[in-house]
Amino acid sequence: MSYGEYLSKNIFVPLEMKNSSVYSQFLDRKLEKYATGFIYDWEKDHYYFPHELDEHKYVYFFDGVKGDGGIKSTVDDLLIWEQSLYNNRLLSKEATDILLKPALVEGDVRASTGYCPGLHNEYGGYGLGWKLEQHPEYQDIVLHDGYWAGYCSALISYKSLKKTIIMLSNLDFMNEKFNKVHHLLALALESILFGKRADLDVFE
Repeated sequence: MSYGEYLSKNIFVPLEMKNSSVYSQFLDRKLEKYATGFIYDWEKDHYYFPHELDEHKYVYFFDGVKGDGGIKSTVDDLLIWEQSLYNNRLLSKEATDILLKPALVEGDVRASTGYCPGLHNEYGGYGLGWKLEQHPEYQDIVLHDGYWAGYCSALISYKSLKKTIIMLSNLDFMNEKFNKVHHLLALALESILFGKRADLDVFE
């Protein structure tokens, strides 16, 4: 059974995630309503396909690689998947607790693995594929973000408060100073979600 077949049989079909797959942009037949990724050159006011740029040609050569990312989905489907963690449609509560357990623990305090930064500019624990934070206001946060030339994504689950942000973007930037835009946008969405004023001045 291929990786894509396994995901379909064991995750996508049972959860009725009808718009999720391991679709390959350059190898498979064109997918209807597929959001093509772009890289924007601010100085030239021009949008490029990632594979048109030498530094991003890997999107073409690695297009058929399955397993390390490469899943195509929608906000609606990802919400179904996120909720399945907590309603035990795929995994038992015991298995989910293991999934969301920090990799390093010192006493009763979650320790940093030093592997990846959390959402709030500090290092958090890392479970089985999930970044984990304990926020003084938002409590337990389970999240993961992703990047591929032309795309940026984030799923942020405020587990204790039963709220979720899912952000999917098909816009990337040539200038490195704009790399922070998606992270800042996630923080702005968080403020709005919790009834606060979003600080849009940080985008200037």
